[in-house]
Amino acid sequence: MTVPLKEISPIVAFVASFAVSKDVSSPYAFLWFSNGKVRASSGTSGAVWQTPGVDGEFAIRADGFAALIASLATERSEAEFTVTDTRLVVKAGAFRAQFPTWPADVESPREWLERDTPVDGVDIDESYWSAVSLVRPVASVDQGKPNICGVYWGGDGTLAATDNLRASFYNTRRAPTEGVLIPSSFLAAIGSSPAFTKAFVNDRELWYSTAAGAVYSSLYEAKFPKKQLLEVVAASRTATAAVTVAVKGQVSSVLDRLLFFASKPPYKVEVEANVDSVRLWVPEEDGGGKSAEEVLDRLPVDASPCAFSVDGKNLREAFAVSTSFRYSSGRSLYFASADGKFEHVLSTLVGA
Repeated sequence: MTVPLKEISPIVAFVASFAVSKDVSSPYAFLWFSNGKVRASSGTSGAVWQTPGVDGEFAIRADGFAALIASLATERSEAEFTVTDTRLVVKAGAFRAQFPTWPADVESPREWLERDTPVDGVDIDESYWSAVSLVRPVASVDQGKPNICGVYWGGDGTLAATDNLRASFYNTRRAPTEGVLIPSSFLAAIGSSPAFTKAFVNDRELWYSTAAGAVYSSLYEAKFPKKQLLEVVAASRTATAAVTVAVKGQVSSVLDRLLFFASKPPYKVEVEANVDSVRLWVPEEDGGGKSAEEVLDRLPVDASPCAFSVDGKNLREAFAVSTSFRYSSGRSLYFASADGKFEHVLSTLVGA
């Protein structure tokens, strides 16, 4: 068969990223070609994609094969694939190689590798993925807390994420039949700007698909704490002190300078909002003599002053949402985008 290398190379590379690499003898370390498609699975997530020009049936180690096709595609437009009972032979110009295939008499894990893409589901588009990218940065990376290691997609269309210090919410108006926690590892595997246009959820897994292919992931059984987080947001939304400071770029620059003096977690920055100004400072804490402060103009909204300590890195990210926030003692800082669709809360530091 004649294979178009430049078309097939990115497909093979993407699908191969779902194969495992630690156990090279595992069926999950292989790419499985069949019926004009290529598949790979780690056992918990996987991909299936159409393969132009490849219509044979064989399975081959994913890592070395993907790298070879990528290399050939930089110099050749086509290659010849020949499949035998035990080998795949690849020829491209003066290059020739053969690869052992998965033994035909050894059963494959069909449950994962030969499943069909669901035909129904929820329509999604670029705005959905933009919303995911907004809330995803605050998702926990602590694998010991699987109930918050991902982005929650609720049955009402809300996307949410938290690391127990911050939480972000965005309403997409696109909803699965029930709430689902999208694992962070799965989102990392599919990339930051995927082109999937359909999403399908059942009680076991989540699928994203497009006309050319699909990816899927098994789901965590742990329950995302949506109700508790919504209560925090609701309380913070009605906080008494409203603070608006300068402009977005200026705030980021100020915090960048101050974070030089807060060099270790939790990167403590003190904030004091008065009627006409906001003072941010890092006091000397390590005996090294380093300290810094800067005063920003405050755009008066009300006359309620406030003071608190906060992680400066998290505060800098929150100011990317808005340069205005609300605060009351004992509550989280509340930020919202201009259109109100994106909400973000940030815990203050207590006893730090």
